[in-house]
Amino acid sequence: MYFRYLIFICFILTFVSCGVDQNTKEQRTLIIGKWELAEGRRGGKVTQSLEGTFFEFTPTGKMLTNLPIRGADNSSYEIKDNRILQKLPDNLELVYNIVELTPTNLQLTTTLRGFDFLFLLHKVETSSLSLLLDSELPTYELKR
Repeated sequence: MYFRYLIFICFILTFVSCGVDQNTKEQRTLIIGKWELAEGRRGGKVTQSLEGTFFEFTPTGKMLTNLPIRGADNSSYEIKDNRILQKLPDNLELVYNIVELTPTNLQLTTTLRGFDFLFLLHKVETSSLSLLLDSELPTYELKR
């Protein structure tokens, strides 16, 4: 009886852990591209000060945004446990919680300077050429 119970627990843990890994893989795929702000909230209230905000995620782990945070304009990111971890200079990290991520909508929350922020974003169609140009290609030095 104990053996069956142990097998059942192992099966459940395996199933749950695979689901988490699959969710993260799907998020890594869906997040790629440029996202523009549809609505921004600061402290629960709609704010116009975020108008024009965008986030862009490349397949190579680069993150670009125009939020007024030092180093946020060109940083790297990692997705882990329904969170985007943005790597900033001086070993700082900004955490965005993924509330919703679909092929066309992204909803993030974070806390900046003591204020809670909510970003409702829509994906902008970009050509595959621009994503290719953003990917890391080898560079060659020409010698004369």
